[in-house]
Amino acid sequence: MAAPVLDPGQSRFWESRESVVLYNPRDATTTSAAAALRSALDLAPVANGADGGETDEGLIYFFTSGSSGHPTCAGFTRAALTLSARAVNAFLGVTADDTWLRVLPRFHVGGFGVEARAWAASARLVTMDGRWDPRDFYRLCADQAVTRVSLVPTQVFDLVHAALTCPPSMRSVLVGGGSLRPSLQAAATALGWPVRASYGLTEAASTVAIQAADEPDGSRLTLLSHWTAQTDAQGRLVLHGPALPTRLGTISSLTEQPLWHPVSALHTSDRAHLDERTLTFLGRADRIVKRLGELIDLSLLDDQLADAALATGLTGRVRLRCEEDPRDQHRLVLECLQQAEGEAVASHFNTTQPAFARITAVRVVRDLQLSPLGKPLPAAPLSRPVAGLHDTSPEL
Repeated sequence: MAAPVLDPGQSRFWESRESVVLYNPRDATTTSAAAALRSALDLAPVANGADGGETDEGLIYFFTSGSSGHPTCAGFTRAALTLSARAVNAFLGVTADDTWLRVLPRFHVGGFGVEARAWAASARLVTMDGRWDPRDFYRLCADQAVTRVSLVPTQVFDLVHAALTCPPSMRSVLVGGGSLRPSLQAAATALGWPVRASYGLTEAASTVAIQAADEPDGSRLTLLSHWTAQTDAQGRLVLHGPALPTRLGTISSLTEQPLWHPVSALHTSDRAHLDERTLTFLGRADRIVKRLGELIDLSLLDDQLADAALATGLTGRVRLRCEEDPRDQHRLVLECLQQAEGEAVASHFNTTQPAFARITAVRVVRDLQLSPLGKPLPAAPLSRPVAGLHDTSPEL
């Protein structure tokens, strides 16, 4: 039942009734989960919803990390994916005269979404696969007169760090996959890059909200036309709309079978303030810990660390880890690739923080565990020290 990956830039992909499973081939866990999903689809198609409606024929599946630690797969109809693409195009004013550049991998919903937007607008599509290099990206944008692109904050930092000015053809740079800090946005804007922050999720078929053209920075985002939203009692964002997944399942390594969940609304872990159709994010509900009797929002600290790293020129080369501590409940450790770099970032970060939110140690590691988009993965909020590693400097 699961077909080979077709080209989302071609009409035959959108006219097909075959299911497609997209996954990162370099991730062993996801590769195994994708194989289990394919097997489950071939042997026992699942009814649509708890009441037993249509089968899941023709869905496009993406993988994301579930809160349980098991891979989560989200299956969308082609109609849901094209609806999401058209909503982004309408908000940005994309036309058939535009040229979209796909930099993010196709198995990521953000990369797939770029191809879907180009197809939906009958716009030209250019792709850049392989290892990310800001200068190669710049040359491609200039040579191909690219007008639209989606990036992650780390890639924006690389453009700023290399002092690359924006080619005159570029009309919008949609930034998602992480928080676009105002300091980084200002630096990119000064070089001419028309960056606009966005918020999206794999489970929402890519983009949910985008910074409006008249907003000075990405602290306030506007819901796209196909979404409605509310907040629950804990202030977490809840989404409703026709781009919700038809299938949402968790695949356990024990059963190797998807555990399907009914989808009537998408309950996120993002705390937000909602003013009509404008969103202001307040951090993540699942990343709050207590230290020295004070509550710490690790997602906000990650943003502040990004500012400190930008000030020292090291965005993408450091990561904050929260570990259990017998005395203070938790402690904050900065992981880095080089000792001197880590100490410089930690020192800058600590000057802006109260005592309970300061980094107490710097640790050199061999690998920062980069995501497929090239950004360091955030540490689990309640991680214990890793065996075999030790802090390579005195506590700060």
